[in-house]
Amino acid sequence: MSTLLFAAQPAAGHLNPMLSIARRLRENGHRVVFAVWGPRATRRLVQEREPDVRVLRPALGSLSLGFVRFTSGSVEAWLAVRSFFAGLVHYTRAMEKLAGEIRPDAIVGDFAFPAAGLAAELRGLPHAVVWSAGLLFSGEDLTEATGGRPASSRAVRAEAATNRFAWLAHRGIERAMRRTRGRLGLPPSEGSLVDWFTSPWLTMMTTAEAIEAPGSEHSYSRSTFFIGPCFSDRANPAGELPFERLGPDLPVVYASLGTAFDGRIALLRRIVSAFDRGDCQLIVSAGAAYDRLRSGPLGAHVTLCERVPQVELLPHVDAVISHGGNNTVNETLAAGKPLLVLPIGAEQAHNARRVVELGAGLGTAIQGTRSREIHGSVRRLLDEPSFRERALECARALAETDGPGSAVRLIERLIETRQPVLRAPGQPLTLGRDSRPPWQNA
Repeated sequence: MSTLLFAAQPAAGHLNPMLSIARRLRENGHRVVFAVWGPRATRRLVQEREPDVRVLRPALGSLSLGFVRFTSGSVEAWLAVRSFFAGLVHYTRAMEKLAGEIRPDAIVGDFAFPAAGLAAELRGLPHAVVWSAGLLFSGEDLTEATGGRPASSRAVRAEAATNRFAWLAHRGIERAMRRTRGRLGLPPSEGSLVDWFTSPWLTMMTTAEAIEAPGSEHSYSRSTFFIGPCFSDRANPAGELPFERLGPDLPVVYASLGTAFDGRIALLRRIVSAFDRGDCQLIVSAGAAYDRLRSGPLGAHVTLCERVPQVELLPHVDAVISHGGNNTVNETLAAGKPLLVLPIGAEQAHNARRVVELGAGLGTAIQGTRSREIHGSVRRLLDEPSFRERALECARALAETDGPGSAVRLIERLIETRQPVLRAPGQPLTLGRDSRPPWQNA
């Protein structure tokens, strides 16, 4: 039996894939210790699923993470990136101390928690990274998705602003990493932005090549593997499937803004009002906006829920409205459903563009998009067969993967050899359920 130390950013989108992998490792007889910090609800999400959880004291600079859910676009992305590096020395030393106590065979970190990799480097331990988003690997980072519409002056201005932000963020990350490495006594690193969020030992992308946006090719290192989505072991939140309120005559549309942006009451009201005419049945997972949303007018065709078991619900709906979080996009495509993406920030614009270019849905900016445009886009998803056909093709490709299973194979190889896990020449990036071992020793 081996011991693994896990850590991630305190957000459900980052934690869920890690928790699925951790559970599968425990089922294989390994010990997993999960380090967590952040809001009480986030800690509870981990503590309910992991028997050995260590709570890290949060750094003061990390408090900015709590404001991310109230922002969008470049501001949201700036705050998110800032949170990745706030308190980096603090978290690295906390992880190094914890590693000294439990003596793990390897550290497995979320891509957005670089302290895990730095602690592994200080301890001389193998280090694996789990990527739940493809943002830094796309060819056009942080650009606005217009859903195939002609670029308006507003869209052009937004793209110019985000490109300026990307340049400034990159410079800030370079300074933060060099300063942090110096304070920790580590040698300088001349790596690129991607190198600082990946691992030369093992990097696992929770997607498949078949559902990456055409034209977003990247020169992936030989230690990078596409393993497929990691939600097969996901614990669904409390809540009943609202099937008893659904009739057979109207299409069913499901809307969710995830868990980090579910307080967007104005956007959720726009979505609800988009279906005032009653030509669809709408299920809304409202989350933090539930109490405020239910106090307003809701038609008989609207089913409002605080939370739903999303993975179980998706096979029974006809279309999805989402903010474009990586987990929801992967889960929706795995269910073969077309979706409308209203990106708020971070990787969501990349996911909107990915969905559009795959032909599996549409994307539009939240700013200035009216209810009638939301309704019109959803009607296209329902009425034009090509969207559902392309979504079903994505579902078939994802069905060939087993994200948690492939992650366990790779991590066990890393522990066994204590060397980087490298793809042999000619091996595909994506690991299928029945793929033969793709690695080659360093």
